[in-house]
Amino acid sequence: MFLSYTASVILLSLAIFGLWCLAMECWQWYIKPRVLHLPSASFLFIVRNMEQEIEQMMRGILREMEMASITCEAVVVEAGSDDLTPRILVYLAGESSLLKVVHLPREERPISKALPICEGAAVYVFDLVNRMDARECQAAVHEILARR
Repeated sequence: MFLSYTASVILLSLAIFGLWCLAMECWQWYIKPRVLHLPSASFLFIVRNMEQEIEQMMRGILREMEMASITCEAVVVEAGSDDLTPRILVYLAGESSLLKVVHLPREERPISKALPICEGAAVYVFDLVNRMDARECQAAVHEILARR
């Protein structure tokens, strides 16, 4: 025997530790990015009578979604508009596969009807009828996509 028992145990321990470090490096570099991916996201917009700003807002949001590192979709609930908003949304949905449009009368509950359509693991709801305007909505979507 070339080495003493103590030296053999120390060398064997260092070899096992080295193999463990190599396995962790392989996990971090190669396996983890392939196994763990970010969940998809759905953005649910509730709109009504926004013909002046809906096209610009949705084009900007769709452009950001296309450049995002995660899979995104936009679901727009048109809640009984009296202007050209429904026609603009149908036109935009024909241009982009990321956009889905749901037309509902004013009496319907838009969130309960549109949530089953959302396919993302995370759903973000933006109420542009009662809660926020187009500029705030675009800023919020930009921040959400920047964090992911």
